[in-house]
Amino acid sequence: MHALRSQKLRNVPATDGYQAAHYKNLKRFSKMRVQSSTAPTASQDPAIIDQTWQKASSKYDAQREALLKKVDNVDGQGLFRPDWESLQKYEVPEWYKDAKFGIFIHWGVYSVPAFGNEWYPRNMYREGSEEYKHHLATYGPPNKFGYKDFIPMSKAEHYDPAAWAELFKKAGARYVVPVAEHHDDGFAMYDSGVTDWTAARMGPHRDLIGELSKAVRAAGLHFGVSSHHVEHNFFLGVARCIASDVNDPQYAAFYGPAYTWLANTRGTPLNNDFTYVSSGWANDWLARATELVEKYHPDIVYFDWWIGQASIRPNLTRFAEFYDNESQKYGGHIGVTNYKDYAMQEHSGVLDLERGQLGDTRPLYWQTDCPYQEFDCIEERKRQVSRPFRGWMGGHVEVDNATPRPAAGGDCPGRCAKFARAAFGSAPCICRRWFRRSECRV
Repeated sequence: MHALRSQKLRNVPATDGYQAAHYKNLKRFSKMRVQSSTAPTASQDPAIIDQTWQKASSKYDAQREALLKKVDNVDGQGLFRPDWESLQKYEVPEWYKDAKFGIFIHWGVYSVPAFGNEWYPRNMYREGSEEYKHHLATYGPPNKFGYKDFIPMSKAEHYDPAAWAELFKKAGARYVVPVAEHHDDGFAMYDSGVTDWTAARMGPHRDLIGELSKAVRAAGLHFGVSSHHVEHNFFLGVARCIASDVNDPQYAAFYGPAYTWLANTRGTPLNNDFTYVSSGWANDWLARATELVEKYHPDIVYFDWWIGQASIRPNLTRFAEFYDNESQKYGGHIGVTNYKDYAMQEHSGVLDLERGQLGDTRPLYWQTDCPYQEFDCIEERKRQVSRPFRGWMGGHVEVDNATPRPAAGGDCPGRCAKFARAAFGSAPCICRRWFRRSECRV
């Protein structure tokens, strides 16, 4: 009816002032409707935002429920229960005690703009940021060209997981941990069964994580995955403050709820974070983390800091019980859960220090991350590691962003090996706890 009416109005003579003006107003109203879908929504009630996200994600409700049921079915079937009293009985597997050097990979759709860092998806929506200025000048306003529009440009046509694995092995790495989904990004680099926004269905049309897992293990290395999905709850909230495609309900399944981040005061416990989190989001996080374990049987699951947020912690114990019990079935050993800050009871996983070190010795095993980017961080880390390192007891080093770079001759792993020699001597160290570097022997 509307189409017929519009056609009829288009044929109205210009002399008919009333009908011509009415048609003009209809066109203006139609244009306003198109524009309104990207209008700022920062003031919208979180409960309404949650309803929009859940409706957009409802296509895979049954699959999520099936994954959550698997978690519940493990309850009481193994050595661990979903409580910290039980989970603190965790013991680090033998292989990890010896594997002092690993490689962590940030690689995703954000590698298409290749500007700034992996936080580009967030910062491109922050007015005044360098990423925002770059995006505006290169691609246009974010309500016309949003982050989602990079996906078709992400082809991964030069991706050779076997070559990567061989290079990582030559670098001396003992384990490899790619990011399966980043918090700014929301794009699954694996073949997920609970979302359409995956590398298997869009962009590269390949299960990038699955391919790398096979190649890494074929090279004799241990394989892990990193999931930052829980922070996607709020990480794109800045985009709701401006006209952007994040406000458009049709992309809610990709961009997530994107709530306002009510961050805790710096230096205070994560319990002081009061960001809105729905039970639906907490369950979606648990389902996706469970799916990664089910599909790829990782030796390590690396989480960012927000798993310790008060609304997530009940599901964190459920995941820890599931992973600790299930990993022993397929790997012959228990898995390693990396956590940050005080997200987990200290005996229940392995503490990770991003770009940092401890100020004293620690009887428990832990891990630190050295970021490798366009600049060379090796010399700085050489100074940091070779000086008296009081917190090294049981430590591991993980080099971040260490993917081969064709423009640089694919030499990153070689430089990683240089770093390993600087830190440990002739090769990555195969040893157990020690207080002084001189006590470590290959």
